[in-house]
Amino acid sequence: MHKIDARRAIDALIDHVGKGGRGSVLYQNMPVFGRRGQARYDEARLAGVQFIRVVAEPPVFCVEDGRIRVTALDEVLPERPLGLLVDRLVLPGSVRPAEGYTRLARIIAQPLDDEGFLQPSNVRHAPTATARKGVFFCGRCHEDTDDEGSELEAEALVSHVLGVLPAEGTIRLPEEVVTVDVARCVSCLTCLRLCPHGAIAMREQGMSHSVTISDTACFECGICAAACPRQAITHGGLTNEQLTAAANVAAEPFLGKPTLVVFACSQGAVQAADGAGRMGLELPAEAMIIDVPCAGRISEVHIMDALVAGAGGVVVLGCHAHNCRSLHGSDAAQHRTERTRASIETLGMDPDRVQFHSIAANEGARLAHILERAASAMNEE
Repeated sequence: MHKIDARRAIDALIDHVGKGGRGSVLYQNMPVFGRRGQARYDEARLAGVQFIRVVAEPPVFCVEDGRIRVTALDEVLPERPLGLLVDRLVLPGSVRPAEGYTRLARIIAQPLDDEGFLQPSNVRHAPTATARKGVFFCGRCHEDTDDEGSELEAEALVSHVLGVLPAEGTIRLPEEVVTVDVARCVSCLTCLRLCPHGAIAMREQGMSHSVTISDTACFECGICAAACPRQAITHGGLTNEQLTAAANVAAEPFLGKPTLVVFACSQGAVQAADGAGRMGLELPAEAMIIDVPCAGRISEVHIMDALVAGAGGVVVLGCHAHNCRSLHGSDAAQHRTERTRASIETLGMDPDRVQFHSIAANEGARLAHILERAASAMNEE
């Protein structure tokens, strides 16, 4: 649903409920316009409008006794289908991207979203930043906003640039964190293809070639380090040796019971765990959380290391679709998790011992539910 449609739908529902009616909104992402939009969203919830976040599977519609039955899977309790019987169903319209977006995306090395727009902003880059340092989005090129929203983004962009430019004329470069061992690198270009930040390039050394990583462009997500088949890339902030050591410690039995090793993205799941604590929710005692810069930092080897060390199960927690700071870091983690599940199943192990889930920073309650369910299933084996 686009923001303009969302605002109109919320306004209409508030008016409808105010006249004694009832209304529900099924959504995957609920976009709103700034503080005013958030205020209307809150007003709608207080008025009694029901907001239901559904999983990726589309709802099913059918006619029953002259009314419309909607069946969907709620993200909080996806194991129990949710059914609604409604008199009127409103579907949002579509907005087409402008011509030239494909060429522009190729020039700035940024992907298009599923509808052909420039990669939409998310909470990791909002309101104007992108996955490329020095490249910014503003206005309708990356989201369906109004003039007021575009002005706010322009002001934010100016403030950001002025904050980066040093008053004394000297720019301090970041420390080198992600490095390449040239002796081990075979120039397979895996890292170059996967880097979402444009931080990796090829360099010539005599008759040979190797990759180089720009510290000023690198987000230190670790996707390249996890994917390198030769382990030629070292993530200085969280090396493979440190990850293995952390997994070995986390996999040790807790009070005589197997543990659940949880690799959690610091951008989302770790914050969700903190939020769960502030809400007074208790995470399972068996869940041992390992903070990683991005779920894309985790490879099949890291998951298997935890299982070999004795973990009863492994959960990898990434971000929701289109909300990963490194664009496809969570997608990479999910694919690696699925490959690990297939591998352990061929070995006669239960594939459900390895799971992937997407978690937002404000989903502490959902995180507690997911980990409790995973821990319970592990203890039942």
